Amino acid sequence: MESRAAMAKWRRNADASARQSNHCTSMSGAKPLGYLR
Repeated sequence: MESRAAMAKWRRNADASARQSNHCTSMSGAKPLGYLR
């Protein structure tokens, strides 16, 4: 019953976290040493 609302919430969360992790990986995941130094 509430799975639809939960799915919408999860999807919104995943979208936001995906944008965040994309930003993070572009900085630390792609080239951590280049970013740190």
